[in-house]
Amino acid sequence: MAPRVRKADRVGHNNIDRISDLPVNIIECILCHLPIRDVVRTSILSRKWRYMWVSIPQLEFGEDFFYACHMRNIGDQVPGIITGILLLHSGPVSKFTLKIPMNHSMEIPCFYKWILFLSKRGIEDLDLDCYQEEYQKMPSHLFYCQGLKYLKLDFFKLSLPADFRGFKSLLHLQLRDVEFEFGALERLISSCPILDSLTIGHCYGCDCINISSPTLTVLCIEHLEDFESICFKKAKNLTDLTLQIESGAGFIPQLLQDSITSLKYLELDGVDFNKPKMLLFMAALLKSSPNLVELDIRSGGSLGWSVAPLPNHQRAVDCYNSFCLSQLQKVNITVRTANEHALDLTRFLLANSPSLEILTFEVWPWLGRKHYEKLLTISQDLLRLGRASPRAEVKFLYS
Repeated sequence: MAPRVRKADRVGHNNIDRISDLPVNIIECILCHLPIRDVVRTSILSRKWRYMWVSIPQLEFGEDFFYACHMRNIGDQVPGIITGILLLHSGPVSKFTLKIPMNHSMEIPCFYKWILFLSKRGIEDLDLDCYQEEYQKMPSHLFYCQGLKYLKLDFFKLSLPADFRGFKSLLHLQLRDVEFEFGALERLISSCPILDSLTIGHCYGCDCINISSPTLTVLCIEHLEDFESICFKKAKNLTDLTLQIESGAGFIPQLLQDSITSLKYLELDGVDFNKPKMLLFMAALLKSSPNLVELDIRSGGSLGWSVAPLPNHQRAVDCYNSFCLSQLQKVNITVRTANEHALDLTRFLLANSPSLEILTFEVWPWLGRKHYEKLLTISQDLLRLGRASPRAEVKFLYS
């Protein structure tokens, strides 16, 4: 009896359709990594592939999609294209991304239909960016997406419906350029019982906020000057805090009367060492973070070596006294203007951090050869500073 010939041998290795024979979940994973235009075009490959794309769980209409439509002169057809794709889709949608650029107007009725569609398809990860001249009102259907785990909103007006029950599954929330009705931000945060990370930037209608989220571990506040007051009293598990300070911060010392004992990592971006209020702000924040392990400070302000005087303060170091950072192990300080005030902070950290392992002081950007002498002086000053930790290593860098 002649041996049986395998089908693969009969058709030849070059003709094997290995992709079509893959499990459906693997094919869906591959399709999720393709641009939406290419995903839809797979329907012409064969009869088996004709409707494969209509059940993929992730749909992304990003900048590349809008650019491709613009280049093909079908930009005005985008709302209809997206609506058509959603109407043909037959399965759950776990992730949806929509990034509308400035040069594309958004049709509000279509957008409302899209959000309504998603609210009924088990959406878990939603990223909406509507970069228009005016903020667009978010349809109330969003607040009935109870399966949301990740939510990112840019350039919207947000008003919570009276019967909003919260996002019970939400873990990560990012809000940038969002306009809130009075009290909506606090209500939103407190209505997410397992929220783990929160990013707020350029949000309006919420001058004073109380971060009431006992499960929150990561908080990033961009453009701190937009807020008049912020309270972390009910964020007892906060371990990672990033503040982009810009020009504000005079209000912070009065708000940090209660220690943030859970805080392990602190990042301050935009610090101006020539502003007395900024020094007071940093002192109050450090004093309120007794268990800090890692500190990252990046200065703002103008370039150069000038040192502004501190009115009513004999030395900047006077701002730092009567407290110790016993758990602090790693410090990064990046300055644009290397002055005595920045060195005073460095002096304090070295003298009051008995567990410190490494402190890096970096001058950036490089200001030219004429400052070699000044750089040498700074490096010598750093090496002479006293250290509470016998293991502390000091690195001086310039870029």
